Amino acid sequence: MANAWVPFGDGIDQNSKTLKEELVGKNARGVVLDIGAGEYFISSTSAMLFHAYSRCSISLIGHGHLASYLDHDKVAAYVALEPNTLMHARLREKAASYGFDEAKGNFLILACGAEDIDRITDELHRWSSTTPSTDLSTSGHERGMAIDTIVCILTICSIPSPAQTMHSLVHRILRPGG
Repeated sequence: MANAWVPFGDGIDQNSKTLKEELVGKNARGVVLDIGAGEYFISSTSAMLFHAYSRCSISLIGHGHLASYLDHDKVAAYVALEPNTLMHARLREKAASYGFDEAKGNFLILACGAEDIDRITDELHRWSSTTPSTDLSTSGHERGMAIDTIVCILTICSIPSPAQTMHSLVHRILRPGG
């Protein structure tokens, strides 16, 4: 699937550009977690339910396009959650073209699913201990609370136990007020 979506990605991204500029551009701040950074599928009903439940920003994008909507004046770092490692090279390339780079310390890819909360918190903690510029080490009441904005990219339908997973993400890694 990593290469199958390449010809379609830019077109899909452009189809909802205005919506993404409104939701992501205006709301994303701090450290942004992009759930399923390389995916394209979601039902609009799932997106609306997650937005209403969590009060987090949601966008319908994919394959690394989120980086183009992040405002560097408001966003300190971009964390891309994508279990399909075949998509990582393209995600890195797209993020770097918009100023988010692992070498700069403002970009991280996590190769796991959204349901793997323990791994996500461990990786965020490890990253924060080596990346002081993202201010993750003092970000919350417990070790894993390091995310200010969660963006779900057309993936809720592919997450096992989506309601439980989203609840856990919001309560374990989203900073108070995020």
